[in-house]
Amino acid sequence: MSVSIIGLFLVVSIITTLPMSSDLSEGERCIDQLLQDIKSAPYETTSYKLNVFDCTDMSAIMEKHLTDCGWDARIQCFVGDGVYGHARVIVYDGNERIPVECTRKSFGFTPPKGMRLVGEYDDIVDAVENSRWGVSEWGLELYLEERE
Repeated sequence: MSVSIIGLFLVVSIITTLPMSSDLSEGERCIDQLLQDIKSAPYETTSYKLNVFDCTDMSAIMEKHLTDCGWDARIQCFVGDGVYGHARVIVYDGNERIPVECTRKSFGFTPPKGMRLVGEYDDIVDAVENSRWGVSEWGLELYLEERE
């Protein structure tokens, strides 16, 4: 019985020491809002399928969604040794550069050793027209929708 009371005390103590949203600094609120916006992007990460609906498609959708939410977001493309590559979104917030891993809807993605940044694009139109992959990788439907 005393163990459960101690456990309950610890849980209550931890919860009461967590910062309330009003206690967060402006920067912390900003990051919190960005994470909420990332999580609300209009796709499910479980829909990932290589070469069908993958990092490029998710990055294009995420970039548009975050831009619509008021963020300065761009698509970045990386290539590694061989043929594989990766796309992510980078958010510019003042002096901060915040990488977004679109396949997980989270912050992050540190390129593995051997991968290098090969392009940064304003949106899917820029990516299709100026990356080496073109519309076959980025998807014709998204591209045409954004061209309008």
